[in-house]
Amino acid sequence: MAQAQEPAPSVQKVASTSVSKLPRCETATPDRLWRHFLDATGTLHVAEHAVTCALNLRTHHPVLIEAGFADLETPTPWWNDRTLRFRFPPR
Repeated sequence: MAQAQEPAPSVQKVASTSVSKLPRCETATPDRLWRHFLDATGTLHVAEHAVTCALNLRTHHPVLIEAGFADLETPTPWWNDRTLRFRFPPR
């Protein structure tokens, strides 16, 4: 039986630093986090030094912005250290 692998450090960093800052979500279940924050549409822009996830407008974006996702820039080793960034539409 194959042993489960640990998530990559950059994924752990995004999850631990940002999700823990989401207001009113300290006790949220994984399926609630998925529905409210991850199950989203948008456009990926892949450039030489960065991957930008430009998300379409959703109700919960102010919570993500307040949690620091708009300022988050995470180097991702398996993308040749490209930086992962999130961008949100203006309100």
